[in-house]
Amino acid sequence: MSIPLRAHRRARVAIASTAAVLLAAAVAPAAAYAEEDAASGTLTHVTYFSDTLQREEGAWVYVPPQYDGEHALPTTYVSPGGCRGEGYWLEPAGPAITLEDLDAVFSDGAVPQVLVMVNGAVGSNLLGSPLEDIYGRVVVDDLIPYMEANFDVKTDGASRAIAGNSCGGVQALNTFLTYPTEFSQLGMWSTGWFPATRALIDSDPAIQAKITSPEFVGRVSYVEARDGADDNLAGPNLLATAELLAKYGVETQKYVRFPGVGHDDVAGRLALLQGLGSFFQGAGSGIDVKAEIAEGEAGALTLTIGANDGVTLSGGNAGDRLRLDGVLPTVTVSDSRNAIQAAGGGWAVSGRASNLASSEGQLSAAHLGWTPRALNTKPGVETGATTPTAIDGGSGLSTSSRLAEAGNASRTGSAVLSADVFLEAPVDTAGGTYTSKITLSLFPVD
Repeated sequence: MSIPLRAHRRARVAIASTAAVLLAAAVAPAAAYAEEDAASGTLTHVTYFSDTLQREEGAWVYVPPQYDGEHALPTTYVSPGGCRGEGYWLEPAGPAITLEDLDAVFSDGAVPQVLVMVNGAVGSNLLGSPLEDIYGRVVVDDLIPYMEANFDVKTDGASRAIAGNSCGGVQALNTFLTYPTEFSQLGMWSTGWFPATRALIDSDPAIQAKITSPEFVGRVSYVEARDGADDNLAGPNLLATAELLAKYGVETQKYVRFPGVGHDDVAGRLALLQGLGSFFQGAGSGIDVKAEIAEGEAGALTLTIGANDGVTLSGGNAGDRLRLDGVLPTVTVSDSRNAIQAAGGGWAVSGRASNLASSEGQLSAAHLGWTPRALNTKPGVETGATTPTAIDGGSGLSTSSRLAEAGNASRTGSAVLSADVFLEAPVDTAGGTYTSKITLSLFPVD
């Protein structure tokens, strides 16, 4: 993955189908933690003193069977629907999560992690500024220090995920935005910022400083969205929030809708158990080659990247710029959703690149562009326009750029895509080895 801008003028840009490869800390595979006789994890209620609230607070903590006190694990913090207490996840009349449910997740290939069920009733700010949510202060200032002092967990933000269902999801979103370096992964479950908050994010100087900061965009490695297919309450906010995050450079890599499920505890249960199986999966491998957006047993919308050796760019001095060219690996979008699942919509694939970094300095991803291409003849599939680079006054792949899209009439079957990728840099760019990653995201669209 190198860009020598010296002798050979060659560039190498790795491709990932999720952002999990960007900044996530390496997580050893499950086998590294396994104990031969470990059959069950433990679920324990703990109490800690909250300096923020000036009182004792509680949390439920699950440690998986692989927890052995010798290998620090990543941590996931979750808040329940209704911003209820930490025990709501376990209530039979609620999501009804059991110890056996959690053990099953980690016996089925999930990366071992410690799960912390947070008291969502500490307070929330659902309609105001995300920066003024007391929930985040309790988690970051009080609960995380307690967990790190009493459990063998990793202490870096790249090894933490935060998620929540419904009201708890807004708490998670607010915390994720407010504390840019504390979490790298986000689960938005049957949730989303309300219109007033989204408008505030686009206009408030303090929030803008957060959401446009390199710390916010650069640390994100995985974002997912899950909700019931019949959720007419939070569903629109979820899609609008994903679009808003993408506008600021944070793509949602996985979007799952549960067929026949509304805005209820069933959705919360499914989201928690499935979400735990998705967090931290990209860590350690460096490149993910497949992102799946499941739509239930009736069908699925998936994106697959073919042989992924990255993109090798080659070229040289074009007079007014350095120009290096290459080809994106084959990208296949397959849509087998039924009419109910698709709900009259189609799909779209977009891509965004990270900045090109080297020991000599950094090049903005605005210097990378592409010209999308369709490799098979499929009427109705439209490729995106050429993305101009900063040399020609464009923003390049520093912002989300469309690879292709299809409407409802042409969405089914498989579309095979690629793109001519190019780097255009100033002629006086310092020689060195530069690396970047292109992240592809697949969305169902109306």
